[in-house]
Amino acid sequence: MYEAERYESLRHCKWVDEVIPDAPWVISQEFLDKHQIDYVAHDALPYADASGAGKDVYDFVKKAGRFKETKRTDGVSTSDLIMRIIKDYNEYVMRNLARGYTRKELGVSYVKEKQLRVNMGISKLRQKVKEQQDRVGRKVMQLAFA
Repeated sequence: MYEAERYESLRHCKWVDEVIPDAPWVISQEFLDKHQIDYVAHDALPYADASGAGKDVYDFVKKAGRFKETKRTDGVSTSDLIMRIIKDYNEYVMRNLARGYTRKELGVSYVKEKQLRVNMGISKLRQKVKEQQDRVGRKVMQLAFA
């Protein structure tokens, strides 16, 4: 999802009163006060700030009783989703090229497109060779037992 789509999906969540675009990852008491934020919802794992100085960026929110722990869904993680996307990237590109998208629309270089098309051709050729081998094998078996 693009950032604007994420904001819009949050606006439709019944527990969200307002979405603050471009909110910082590390928040401060001043930020909470300025935007009249009642609660911060996040998983309970401690997250260090970018400097590494703090052990948990949400510690002050937790101590103030304004932290709501979210639960992670087993089997659903951003890392897993990204890995699945990356793993299936070439297949995704080939499928969409076959649907009529251009390489430019997909953000694919000329060389990458040609590489994928050659690999796809090789895969199809392998499949045809295997099918032909299977046909020949069946014919040999038929002739042997005839």
